[in-house]
Amino acid sequence: MAESKSARLGTNLDLQDIPTCTKRPAGQKLTILDLPVEIIFNIVDEIFNLYPEDLWRGYGKPWTHWVAGLDYLGVRSWPHFDVWRDVIRLMYTCKTLYNAIWPVLYLKDAIYNESSALILSAMKGNSAGVAKSLMKGGNAFTAYREFNDEEYFAHDDPWMCSGTTERTTVWHHELSAVHWAAFNRDLQSLRYIDGDAFIHFGQSTVNSFTADNRFICKSLDAVLNQFEPTINQLEIPSSRAWDGSRMINYLKPILKKGPNVFYFALINVSAKKYQENWVSTSSKETIEMLVEALRLEHWISNDFKGTLDVLVEPDVSLITHLGTKLHALHQACGGRDVDTSRFILNETTTSIDIRDAFDNTPLHHVAMCKRSEEDTDDPLTTDPRSIIQLLLGHGADINARNIAGHTPLQECFTPPGYPNIDVAVVLLQEGARTPASLDDLIEGVDIRSENEQKLADA
Repeated sequence: MAESKSARLGTNLDLQDIPTCTKRPAGQKLTILDLPVEIIFNIVDEIFNLYPEDLWRGYGKPWTHWVAGLDYLGVRSWPHFDVWRDVIRLMYTCKTLYNAIWPVLYLKDAIYNESSALILSAMKGNSAGVAKSLMKGGNAFTAYREFNDEEYFAHDDPWMCSGTTERTTVWHHELSAVHWAAFNRDLQSLRYIDGDAFIHFGQSTVNSFTADNRFICKSLDAVLNQFEPTINQLEIPSSRAWDGSRMINYLKPILKKGPNVFYFALINVSAKKYQENWVSTSSKETIEMLVEALRLEHWISNDFKGTLDVLVEPDVSLITHLGTKLHALHQACGGRDVDTSRFILNETTTSIDIRDAFDNTPLHHVAMCKRSEEDTDDPLTTDPRSIIQLLLGHGADINARNIAGHTPLQECFTPPGYPNIDVAVVLLQEGARTPASLDDLIEGVDIRSENEQKLADA
């Protein structure tokens, strides 16, 4: 175990700078807690100043060390963060030192560590940490990063005991504290960020999150699954088949780009499986807050003209994912979120049949977002009748067709995923037209006999 840097700390402070205590209370010993807070600041500053290379290295520079030097149980540490760990241990020794040291710690984190305390606090739903970091200069729009290990072993080392590990930082551009606060539905942190620097609503350039399924919402997953079969159905001359394949490969990364803060607030995945840091399980309050912040942003950008109640072009302003043209209403309906859908329809002028990049309406998203029978925590176990009736009550076209020519009823049986029987039953009961007969609709689809009977009865 490496020796603690605080244990190696030398006495480099100039003693002439420390005021001399001229009168000691009888029978009372003075401790570090009796020092003026300015002296404690100087002590902490000096601890950091002893390790300028470690401060410079921070998150941005790779660190290489011998694999043989792993910590206990094989946990790899970043030695240049030891000084931060030592100061944190000192800070947590008592309340007095905590109150004296945290401002210095957060300030230096903002300067040297790309506001990592702000991002980590937002990730964990810690609004107090978010507030402290912002107070000391934390940047709410700094990108999130993760650690990445690359190991190099000698060719003649069959047991892989001798080698090096290079630790570098993986940057997820524009996946910032704002996105994490929205993902956790942390209203307090969002308010702190909005009050400090406003919330940036522009489309980010985060690509697909292919390594992290937490960030693939059901609506986006459904659209991406629909993408390639739909393109393949387009009539492309055989002489241009290679162009068609090249077009698909070109479009795939584009369609996966561009989620914004609304997208993260409306990710509809299992709370128990992914949202361990959720502050609220309701997205409605988060969307209300974000819509209010967006209205204020529009009002200020228009030199305070008009009224604050007007949301400029909600069909555009509430787009949540640029590549697929997902709208907030698509995501809310895909997750069967009745409260949020009702808020969007009642409080904005969003078109009831607003289309995504493949002409899917909100009703299509109700049908396309299919639940997994293995996941009992799936949000799509709720009865779809309420969300379908809400949309129909606002004038949704129950037989609208997407770019593949499918109605919402047909999308209930379009792979991948289990057939959306509960949605299909409600659509049939509400007057959805079948393309020919029920047998034609479910031809080639694996459906249990009891579900066939439900469809026949509808």
